[in-house]
Amino acid sequence: MKKAMLALAGALLLATSGQAAERLSPWVSAWSTGLVSSETEKPPTWPEGPFVIREVVRLTAGGPRVRLRLSNAFGTAPLRIDAAHVALSAAPASAAIVAGSDRKVTFDGREAVVIPAGAVWLPDPVTLPVKALDRLAVSLTLPAALRASGAFDAVVDLDAITRDPANPSRLKAEYDSGDLLHPSPAGYRAMAAAIPLAVLK
Repeated sequence: MKKAMLALAGALLLATSGQAAERLSPWVSAWSTGLVSSETEKPPTWPEGPFVIREVVRLTAGGPRVRLRLSNAFGTAPLRIDAAHVALSAAPASAAIVAGSDRKVTFDGREAVVIPAGAVWLPDPVTLPVKALDRLAVSLTLPAALRASGAFDAVVDLDAITRDPANPSRLKAEYDSGDLLHPSPAGYRAMAAAIPLAVLK
């Protein structure tokens, strides 16, 4: 899985407006990143196991809809994405997002996708009006493997404990420190209380 993640790269496509633009192509590139081969001498360091990547990107164009383009072109194994979201970034150099701007990204209507090695994938378009130079936060997740792998004696799902049932991509209000990212003291207490001490013996 690590080699597949090293090959993950992306692009943001924006829906164009105007009949002339539509005749040429309904999408234009607004941001992209280079592909990184897993065979490079000094590959990027990724944490072990499932994790969330949040990339804040600066758009070069605007439009009424956005669409991701995900690549596993250099991957040597399938890449599973369990959830993806896009949202407007709240501030420069911040992982926080603008309240109400979070949008779920789906893959042919499904929340998860497995991108084969060597493949490029286009998720479904997302309705989110953006302007040129807007900052967009793109979040990709892999939690299911950890929860259901059976490789551990026990799993405490802190995400399930602290998330808002009405909006699972966000913390419960009482567990939010105020930045939409880090838990409050009450959130940390809830996480600590959820750990069964018996499994630590």
